[in-house]
Amino acid sequence: MPDPVGQESSAVESLSPYAEPYVTEMLGKGQALASTPYEAYTGALTAGPSELQNQAYEGIGSLAMPTASTAGDFTGSTAQSYMSPYISAALEPQMAEAQRQAEIQRVMNAGRLSKAGAFGGGRQAIMESEGQRNLLRNLTDIYGTGMQTAYEQGLGQFNKDRGYGLDVLGAQRQAGAEQRAIEKEGIAADIAQFREERDYPYKQVQYMSSLLQGLPIEAVSREYIEPSDLSTFLSYLGLLGNAGQLFFGQGAAPGGQAPGLFTSDMRLKENITHVGVLPNGANWYTWDWNDKGKAIAGNQPTQGVMAQEIQKTNPDAVTTDSDGYLRVDYSKV
Repeated sequence: MPDPVGQESSAVESLSPYAEPYVTEMLGKGQALASTPYEAYTGALTAGPSELQNQAYEGIGSLAMPTASTAGDFTGSTAQSYMSPYISAALEPQMAEAQRQAEIQRVMNAGRLSKAGAFGGGRQAIMESEGQRNLLRNLTDIYGTGMQTAYEQGLGQFNKDRGYGLDVLGAQRQAGAEQRAIEKEGIAADIAQFREERDYPYKQVQYMSSLLQGLPIEAVSREYIEPSDLSTFLSYLGLLGNAGQLFFGQGAAPGGQAPGLFTSDMRLKENITHVGVLPNGANWYTWDWNDKGKAIAGNQPTQGVMAQEIQKTNPDAVTTDSDGYLRVDYSKV
């Protein structure tokens, strides 16, 4: 069957009318964004040291390393001031208690001597002398031990007080680091917000583009050449394509003849059947070759025109071969 549309001559692709306004707007926004100059973040990029950290650094910077001249700071009035609380609270009460116990013992001894009738004699003097010696020895031990303990307690408190300043500086540094971390979080949030606002228009265009994925947004306009009467007729005969090229001079004819030149003498044919009329009025037939025709025509087509008829209407298309039989040049038919 012939193609009622004809041969496609051109095809032009374009946007579908329903999608054209949307795509045009999207491309316009994309072009505008591409032309936008670079927008830099002008806020802080890092968090500097906090106020507490500065205080801690200043305090550390004001400290001096211990030297030979400062190693003996815990002497004299400084040592006395740190030892005095312990002496007053512990050493002096111990010494007073020792004296009180010694006096109690002396009175008890005097009472026993009175009962024995030896009060005021040499025995009493010896006992009092021994008691006084024991008291002095006890006071000496208490004082020596107490002063050593007072010194150690005072020195420990002195070192603790000196270390307290460093502890304060350390606490300031830690608190300052926490302040700085909080400030860094705020800066990071500011930068993230800036990037979100800056990139928002681009994300809009990307979103608009994603909506077009998979949609038939292309339209193709095609133009066709209306088939000629000859093409329509040949299509009914099945002679389009290679067979048509063979008949009308675009292929090599069998037997080495010129393209489009075929044996068509009706004297070489039998079982001739009329099948139609070409647009120029020439009759079209099918046939079988007779014995002579088979010898001359070989495997040439068994359909076409009759040379004798064409010779009358279009003699330029007919030639006589050396064997005396007529041939038709179908390119001139």
